[in-house]
Amino acid sequence: MEKSRPVPNPTQLKSLKITVEVGKTAYLCMCGQSKNMPYCDGSHGAYNKEHGTTLAPHPVKNETEEPKDYYACMCGHSKKRPFCDGSHNKVKDHPVA
Repeated sequence: MEKSRPVPNPTQLKSLKITVEVGKTAYLCMCGQSKNMPYCDGSHGAYNKEHGTTLAPHPVKNETEEPKDYYACMCGHSKKRPFCDGSHNKVKDHPVA
């Protein structure tokens, strides 16, 4: 994996449906270290310092007229992180290396 995408630290082998309310922003974890997955808990700060990276949470803003659903990657293998691309269906072993 490239330096900006750490080795996955998966919490489960499936996607997680999240709903972002009208006018709100959800900040999704990109470092894989959050204890509150899929949401950012600030763990990227320590991760960045230790690994020399510049990871930051991915903001998901809902500018529509109604709540909007998203499917967050929880396995850490998606090529579209923080969003699910179905990669969890191909993961055989858990945890990943």
